[in-house]
Amino acid sequence: DRLPSFTVACGLLDQADRFEAKSLSDLRAECRRRQLPFDAMGDKEDLVSCLTTVQVWRELSLEQLRAECLERGGHVEVVHKLGRNRTEEAAERKALEEQLVRALHLDLQRRRGIDERIGDGEVAEQLFRDIGRLEEMSDRELRQAYAKHCLPIEVGLDRAGIASRMARLLIWERLPLLELQREAKDLEAPTAGLKGRSDAEQRAELLERLFSALVRDQWEAIGIPVKRLGAMKVAADVVRE
Repeated sequence: DRLPSFTVACGLLDQADRFEAKSLSDLRAECRRRQLPFDAMGDKEDLVSCLTTVQVWRELSLEQLRAECLERGGHVEVVHKLGRNRTEEAAERKALEEQLVRALHLDLQRRRGIDERIGDGEVAEQLFRDIGRLEEMSDRELRQAYAKHCLPIEVGLDRAGIASRMARLLIWERLPLLELQREAKDLEAPTAGLKGRSDAEQRAELLERLFSALVRDQWEAIGIPVKRLGAMKVAADVVRE
């Protein structure tokens, strides 16, 4: 009853069916193409649900989006201004949708038992607080936090994309080695060639490979051949140029 018309509702059902017909690999690629942070979810049902939910949000009115954000505990700053133009309303809609995507991603991480995977309740709670703080950062603060990881910001990467990557990095940094290896398999990142290395060396290499798997589609779309360049540092240097 929240959707604008029966036609829109039917269109969303058709879209959900198309998502359902895709393979897990294709669904992950679809998430990366849309810059949605759900591509590491191992469950096809979760991916279909997330993609469909995002489609529904895009059909809601601005007022309904605000209500949805408040319901999920988000911050909503309602600006009552006569003569607001379409650009201002579009900017508010974009910000609300980004909040909802981050909230949905955090919910999914909790459902996946990220606290159990980390193995330390206090560390997990601090992680959730750190992820929540990303939303409170200014654009400048968010970019500075991202830059501390020595990662480049390619042309076209917006605030939502930076926040999404930062959330993933914060999670990966807190996972034990075994869970990090499982995460690499979920993202189809290579795990070979690590035997004989120390745990610290394996973690550092896996984090690099995970980030490479996360950004490869976006970077290759702008002409950075991540797979051919091999080392993440080399690819990152090319992006900086």
